[in-house]
Amino acid sequence: MEKTEKIALGVFVGVVAIFLIYAASLILLTWPISEFSINKSGVFGDSFGALTSIFSGLAFAGVVWTIVSQREELKVTRDELKNQGFENAFFQMLKLHNQIINEIDLVNTRKEAGVVRTAGRDCFVTFANRFFEHYDVQVRKDDDLEGESNRLYAAYSSFWDDNGHELAHYFRFLYNIFKFIDESEIENKQFYSRLVRAQLSDQELILIYYNSFGPYGKKFQSYIETFQLMDNLQKSYLIHESHMTLISDKVKFCEPEA
Repeated sequence: MEKTEKIALGVFVGVVAIFLIYAASLILLTWPISEFSINKSGVFGDSFGALTSIFSGLAFAGVVWTIVSQREELKVTRDELKNQGFENAFFQMLKLHNQIINEIDLVNTRKEAGVVRTAGRDCFVTFANRFFEHYDVQVRKDDDLEGESNRLYAAYSSFWDDNGHELAHYFRFLYNIFKFIDESEIENKQFYSRLVRAQLSDQELILIYYNSFGPYGKKFQSYIETFQLMDNLQKSYLIHESHMTLISDKVKFCEPEA
């Protein structure tokens, strides 16, 4: 708006300047006026006819310019409202996702420690360890499986059968957050995906990665690659470093600082 007002002020000053220069030129050219009559004054007044045409043209141009500038301002306003709407929905989804995490509650009964309760994000340490155990069992039991992808699929399927009721809501909602970002019309999608990624623990990233090999996580693979979700996870945290390229060689992992 400030830019529009400055332009309007400049146009007004320019029009006044043209009028004053034209009037001064006429006076200088006809000066001194030895005879002044109503008829001659009328001729003098008619000399401003050219200015009338100029002012009419300027007035029309001003109307057109006003319409164009208003359309641009409306477009900017619509874009701002669209971004505000996206951000409101995005941060509300993040809030709900954190609530889902906080509501996860695991109870383990151990002979040496009795009842052990784990809640919230700490549960993902337990989930990751459980998955590693299922993988070890699968290796011992099904060493004849063809290919590591098949072994991972079998291990995660077994893990999911035991733990899916705790994790299904988490993965569904997280998947839909990235889907919401990907399908939106905002320009800086990577910025918002990094905000989500920054909240994920190492154990969450491990499960997200291996979940994409399971029976219900295939769709997540494209977002792992598109938004480089593993960029914060060290490759040494995987079961084997050879698993780095199982999705794609474009998936990048965090390199430890030297």
